[in-house]
Amino acid sequence: MLRIFPLFYVALMYSFSVKDKIVFFMNQFAMFCSVLTIGLILCIFSIMNGFEQNVTGKIIDHYGHIYIRHNSEGKNPIEQAWSFNTGFDILNITNKNIDRIEYIKMQQTMVIINKNQHKVFVMEDSNLNVPIGIPENLIKNIKIIDSIDIFDPQSYNPATQITRHKVYKQYTILSDKVAEPIIFMSPKEYKKLFRNESYTFAKIYLHDESLISSTTKDLTNQINHINKDLEAHSWREINPQFVSALDLQKKIFFLLYTVLFVLLTAIIISINIAFFKEKRKIGRAHV
Repeated sequence: MLRIFPLFYVALMYSFSVKDKIVFFMNQFAMFCSVLTIGLILCIFSIMNGFEQNVTGKIIDHYGHIYIRHNSEGKNPIEQAWSFNTGFDILNITNKNIDRIEYIKMQQTMVIINKNQHKVFVMEDSNLNVPIGIPENLIKNIKIIDSIDIFDPQSYNPATQITRHKVYKQYTILSDKVAEPIIFMSPKEYKKLFRNESYTFAKIYLHDESLISSTTKDLTNQINHINKDLEAHSWREINPQFVSALDLQKKIFFLLYTVLFVLLTAIIISINIAFFKEKRKIGRAHV
């Protein structure tokens, strides 16, 4: 090694030699800065990983690993709402990677609050003990609510222009905040108003998330044989911008870590090489 890389060998030797205190101090200081910088990068990377896991966990709780819904491509808004509310029955799908399947009932409808019309979703909530619950952020601009009139759009009769509906004088305000305008309804009340036992979408949770792509393809093939109007998407396909941002973040941190590591290593070696050359010049001058 001394013959092949003499300067590199001497640089390593001076890094741990205490004969020359100046060289030793500068090397130790450079190594300390290297360790400190890399440690800070690892800490930041760990924080970002924690943030990623937190956000990813919330997305998976909302959509599941795989999300099954009606295909709305090429449909006008009325057709989309009709297919959405029509729903589908329990799917006969199997895959070894499936942990559990949650079927959700939801209706896209219209409500009248204090004589003002609002387009909302009504979702069945098995944990709700009261007829209806409204997230507080949906009514934060409404001081007093006299009544809530909820309609069943599937019951609309074009001949009579009559739609089944129900007026609620009592309701419960939920502390949970939701991004979409959703009113939650107990299973008993949901069945009484909408009289629809079909499901709007399904959330599939997997044993092994690394197999999500192959599992999604397999379920898509199975669903196409059952109902061609349905489609399956992974949570990554539903949130492409978030996934792209995470991938870019990992690439940037990896590149930054690599560049700093190479840079700081080069600084240590260059310091030792510089001192070694200076000592060699001084030695030759004395000779």
